[in-house]
Amino acid sequence: MDSPFIQYVKKVLDSWTALRIAEQQSTAGRDTKARIQALVPYINQNLEKQTDQLEVAGWLEDYFSEKLNMDLDDNSQDTVAKLIVEAYALQRAGKNQEILGMISKVPAGCDLSQCQFQEDNPEVNDYDTSEDDNTADEDDISDDDDMDTD
Repeated sequence: MDSPFIQYVKKVLDSWTALRIAEQQSTAGRDTKARIQALVPYINQNLEKQTDQLEVAGWLEDYFSEKLNMDLDDNSQDTVAKLIVEAYALQRAGKNQEILGMISKVPAGCDLSQCQFQEDNPEVNDYDTSEDDNTADEDDISDDDDMDTD
């Protein structure tokens, strides 16, 4: 049986929408499930070297990018890193009962059938194209030829 910490990490990962989407969409092809399963040992191994929340979030983001071919635009890795680092600190302090109590508080993952997927389109820009943004443009500037003051 897994330690309370590993049980907690698995529960957090199971409820992580980004990870569930990666699995559903097979973002890493045939290797997706194996790479997702490899995430728990990867987390455990790396926590032995680094427990800074920002660092943990960084290598979770890198793992998604490099192993699962997915970018985390929602910054959810920050929340997941916080949960994992907090539980790891409790494990190191021998507070396994607290970790067991935390497991039941992790919400179930959302129903992915209710999600809408959106693909990035690099040709679409995010510029504001509103009609009047109170800045001068070509239409607002008159040429000298247009101004007859004779």
